[in-house]
Amino acid sequence: MGVLDQAAATVATMDPGRWLPTVRCPVTLLHGADDDVVPLDEVDALAAALPPGCLAGVHKTGLYGHTVAG
Repeated sequence: MGVLDQAAATVATMDPGRWLPTVRCPVTLLHGADDDVVPLDEVDALAAALPPGCLAGVHKTGLYGHTVAG
């Protein structure tokens, strides 16, 4: 197995999509608007994938990026 194949397998295990429909508690999502690794629209996709009634809030902040606090 090549490096790219190994990376693809690892990344696939980090996908929360299969677990989101099973959430049964309030969830607050927080995302840094200056994140240069994870696109800002990912927080909206996560919010939309949660079951009805589970989303407590979505906060997009300019206080930090992916690796550095602003």
